[in-house]
Amino acid sequence: MIGHRALLVVAGILTAGSAQAQQGVFMRDTLSSIGLIEPEKPAITYRERAPLVMPPKLDGKSLPPPRQPEASAQWPKDPEVVQREREREEARKPIVRGAQGRMNDNNMTLSIDEMRGGRRASAQGRTEPGRPEGENDDRNSFWSNPFGLRSAEVAEPSQVEPDRDVLTDPPTGYRKPPRKVAKTNGDPVNNPYREREESDPGAYVRARSAN
Repeated sequence: MIGHRALLVVAGILTAGSAQAQQGVFMRDTLSSIGLIEPEKPAITYRERAPLVMPPKLDGKSLPPPRQPEASAQWPKDPEVVQREREREEARKPIVRGAQGRMNDNNMTLSIDEMRGGRRASAQGRTEPGRPEGENDDRNSFWSNPFGLRSAEVAEPSQVEPDRDVLTDPPTGYRKPPRKVAKTNGDPVNNPYREREESDPGAYVRARSAN
């Protein structure tokens, strides 16, 4: 009897230990899956790396000589490399300020020789002694007085109808310039004061009484 009891006690202890171990493994896997604890990782086995393969002779005679870095003539040229070489050559060229250089660079500046060549022989300075400032100003060569333009007579447009060259031009009869209409001395058509008086009954009564 005592032997059987001892066996039962030992079996119960082993069973409880295995159940606790399984429960611990389950809890550890659950907590590691949600990121609360680090998962159990296998141990790293460190081994020595294999040695490098060395040539049989280290005197340099067994190795082939280095080849020259020459590109094959059959290999096509890279367009980006060609563009960089062309830009490098253009950067080395001196800047020409002549007419051709201005056309290539889209530069509209004039050189000193060109400005001297286009200068008139009778040209004078900005202001001569004894003349007020502005009388000999270069601005007078192109500046016009606005009052003079206002008082200048405007030429009458031609009454001849131009020809119709393309289909987009207006048809015949619509290409004539408008005729000049004489200005009347009466009230304008859209006169708000006149419209208010016409709609005012008091104004009508006053006009009848005045007559």
